[in-house]
Amino acid sequence: MTSRYEILDILTQDASGVCFHANDRETGKEVALRRFFPFGPDGGGLEKEERAAYEIGVKRLKDVSHPALRSVLNGGTDPVDGMPFLITEWIEGEMLSDRLHDGPLSSESVRALADLALETSQILSEAFGEEAIWVETDPTTIILAADDPARQVTYWICPLRWLGDPSARSNLKPLLEMVESLSGWSGQVISRSSGGGLGAWVKTLRDDPDVWTLSQAKAALHEPATIVEASAAQAAAAPAPSQPVVFANRPVIWPWVLGGVLALGAAGIVGWKHFNPPPNPPPAAKPASPSSTETRVESFNRRAAEMAAQAEGNALVTLSEKATLEGTIIKTESSQSGKSYYIQFKTGKGDQLIWAMFRTSDWDDFDLDSLDELNGTHARFTGRWTSDGSKRKPLLRMTATRQFEVLD
Repeated sequence: MTSRYEILDILTQDASGVCFHANDRETGKEVALRRFFPFGPDGGGLEKEERAAYEIGVKRLKDVSHPALRSVLNGGTDPVDGMPFLITEWIEGEMLSDRLHDGPLSSESVRALADLALETSQILSEAFGEEAIWVETDPTTIILAADDPARQVTYWICPLRWLGDPSARSNLKPLLEMVESLSGWSGQVISRSSGGGLGAWVKTLRDDPDVWTLSQAKAALHEPATIVEASAAQAAAAPAPSQPVVFANRPVIWPWVLGGVLALGAAGIVGWKHFNPPPNPPPAAKPASPSSTETRVESFNRRAAEMAAQAEGNALVTLSEKATLEGTIIKTESSQSGKSYYIQFKTGKGDQLIWAMFRTSDWDDFDLDSLDELNGTHARFTGRWTSDGSKRKPLLRMTATRQFEVLD
């Protein structure tokens, strides 16, 4: 990494990592080089299986192409300390945070930015095999490139959300916080009619950030103030805006703001290289669990096997399906590094053996020594089906102490 890329300047540095403006000596092009601290600045790098999973993920990201995403050029882990890094194209422009110095954005602009974040996240969800807001939503990371009419807004892919705690990516909270920040609504009491109905969308997510899938949130974004009660017919017939999108009273004509749904495809912008998500349905109930002919565990094992084969057996598979199971604890053990802890339990149906796991950093207030005393007790486990590259399958990942409950 250090031999190929010449550091020109440090752009940002915080507890999550450091970002450099650099020069690629092989191509002569300017790039952005980001070095991440997945467990904090003092938490160390990735373990062996995590490194393999990260590098496979980088390969997948290099195949993703969208005008609103910085292209991923390279990436991997530092062989010395295991810290992951990512190389993306260099984009000239103005940070959205600087534009906010002039005041909150118009509701049309906020809708357009949220719509684009959802659309790019849908594409990235295809690459990762899990739904989440996969782009950075902090205004300091969003670039306005007014000189490039094909890509006036550019988002950054967020590997920390991918590498970190799954509970931090399982809902729409990052997008909600972005919309509140851009609208000037953070910590404010708003009505459902605020922002031409955008307030209803915000209030719905404030009540439950896990209420919608990405496609449902995208459709709901363009509903009138009565989002929750609106019918599917209303969702498909929102009126077209009559005025150009305005940032802080300065007109900016966005080429992708056409019609009532602000769809990128309708504007004829460059297509995607590999990923083309299906049409967005109106807000509705979340998808049901796998059918009775295929249990959750069977569904997980099948999908995990497919992705593992695709990634030559090294992929980290984190599926979006949640599960709550009860069973008798058989044994507990920690990983070699001590960063992860595993609990094996036997379900009541068919005596199937299942592993549950959590990162010790997520359970700071939990007495790990007491787990060894729970063998033979009955407990309830809530989490998401996951494969971490180990032989422990099927694996249910927990991210908070409330997801583990001893019943007797």
